[in-house]
Amino acid sequence: MARTPILNENRIVIGYIEEQGGGKQKALNRNAMLLGYYDPSTNSTLNANRMKVGTGNQLSALIERAQ
Repeated sequence: MARTPILNENRIVIGYIEEQGGGKQKALNRNAMLLGYYDPSTNSTLNANRMKVGTGNQLSALIERAQ
């Protein structure tokens, strides 16, 4: 599983997006706490409680809001 760091404007790591099987992804904060998921089969972003928070991949926005 590949983990891509997400950086703020000062190039400080604020979180990660981790690739899962089947194109699914999950968002983690900088301490590796789960923030949410993206499921390409439904084109939906879900929070850590698996409640839909939007359409499309909004994982970067989840990470930015969690700061």
